Amino acid sequence: MTLGLDYSAGRPSGAAIRAAGYSFVVRYLDNGLGGGRANLTAAEAADLRGAGVDVALVWERKLLSGPDRAAQGRAAGAADAGAAMAQARACGLDGWPIYFAIDFDLPDYAPAATSPLAKLGPVGDYFGGIRAVLPLERVGVYGSFYAVGRVRAAGLAQWTWQTMAWSGGQVDTAIHLLQRLGTVKVGGVDCDVNEAKQANFGQNVESDMALTNDDVGLLLRYNILRPGGDPAKPGDYVNIGSALIAAFDTAAENTALKAQIAALTVASGGPVPLSISLSGSFTGTATPPGA
Repeated sequence: MTLGLDYSAGRPSGAAIRAAGYSFVVRYLDNGLGGGRANLTAAEAADLRGAGVDVALVWERKLLSGPDRAAQGRAAGAADAGAAMAQARACGLDGWPIYFAIDFDLPDYAPAATSPLAKLGPVGDYFGGIRAVLPLERVGVYGSFYAVGRVRAAGLAQWTWQTMAWSGGQVDTAIHLLQRLGTVKVGGVDCDVNEAKQANFGQNVESDMALTNDDVGLLLRYNILRPGGDPAKPGDYVNIGSALIAAFDTAAENTALKAQIAALTVASGGPVPLSISLSGSFTGTATPPGA
């Protein structure tokens, strides 16, 4: 079992974390509120990763005595997503997924409804605001059994980090991370312990970010002209999706992308200027199929 930590009372070194037997951390991005919390810095991220400690990110804009930010609606979600994205970039982790915290016992806002979005109430609006700023593949949710399950079922987050708090002993079988009850001390800092339930939980976006169906659909809309090709000759164009398959490194990745392509029917769109480079092999101008 792969174990990791989350903490906010200090910054244990990457070496101390590895020596204690942990291989990843989930770290808070700076929310601008202060409150004595030791948030992630670029130097800390570099130290952790240099020691072989994977880093995932979490955002929570709330003081311990303050209101529940995740229940403050769409505008709050959009503002937090923009700020979190900027902080991830400042820490050298631009493009990383970010878990947004529902750090309270989420009620059922619509007991008579079956819709997960309705049951989320203002929390659904908050995540709707996040999704207006960040693509699905960069949005995660932290919370109880029902919180993470409902946000995922509503299509508002791809990554799920469940806490055992407020979960009544239940564990969602589709989660990426599970936060245990209780703490340990590592490098003199009190830390929560987490179990990785999936190999990819948002800690390694550079090499293991999956393409969504929307991504593949967009790629399939365009062909790319080979260098020196004749724009009037259809044979001088290559479909971007097909070129990506050829550029992928492993058979497993090829199979996954082929399956996505086979499952999609994408209509051609109007001409869109686009410059693209595939594995450094060639560059060109993308145009709709049949151009």
